[in-house]
Amino acid sequence: MTDAAIVVVFTLTVLSAMLALSLQVNRRLPPEGPVAIHFDLRGRGDRLGNRWLVLLAMPIGYLLSSGVTIGAALAAGPGPLWQGLAIQGGLGAVLFAVHLFVMRLLLRWRRSSGSPSGRS
Repeated sequence: MTDAAIVVVFTLTVLSAMLALSLQVNRRLPPEGPVAIHFDLRGRGDRLGNRWLVLLAMPIGYLLSSGVTIGAALAAGPGPLWQGLAIQGGLGAVLFAVHLFVMRLLLRWRRSSGSPSGRS
């Protein structure tokens, strides 16, 4: 497997994990109405909005930043492609960790708001 293929497979794996996490969290949110889209320093939801904004912002941001990273690595030529892989790995790890943290905050908001548990 070439370096480029490894980068693409890694990117698709991280993106799939982010989307699966978002779909799982969506099932636990109230079926109707807005959800917390912004959190204060104590982790409490302080702004409400569209659920898809908070569920898909990080995966879409990761997809766009991955395109820029992969494109730059390919434009630089075959030599530094391993650097693109390292950057992509770090980017994926950080953004997945942030996405996981935000999803945990969203579930904590749902529990503390007294909302019904969502769809089963």
